[in-house]
Amino acid sequence: MAKTVLPNRTGSTSGVGGLSPKKLADLVAIGADSALAYQTNLQRIYDETDRYLASLARQVHEGKAVDEAANFGRWLQFSGVLVLLERFNVPGKEFPSLQSRITD
Repeated sequence: MAKTVLPNRTGSTSGVGGLSPKKLADLVAIGADSALAYQTNLQRIYDETDRYLASLARQVHEGKAVDEAANFGRWLQFSGVLVLLERFNVPGKEFPSLQSRITD
């Protein structure tokens, strides 16, 4: 079966799926921006989780917020947040330290 190539607005059939090379490059850039935004969001989730765990650890050391710390630790383990951060490991961050902070 012959492959059908549709012309783009300029009448050219070059590019993928009838897209001009510029349009194709624009679509690839949009995808790269999405990946960057996703990585940035994961970085923010990691940082905020790390900060909150540090805050809870200080409070628990002072004998405060023990139930809150236990509840947050359980939520992190069962929410899938840790799995997400582990699977898409944030560059420069050590995931095991976050995991060990929860179990402490």
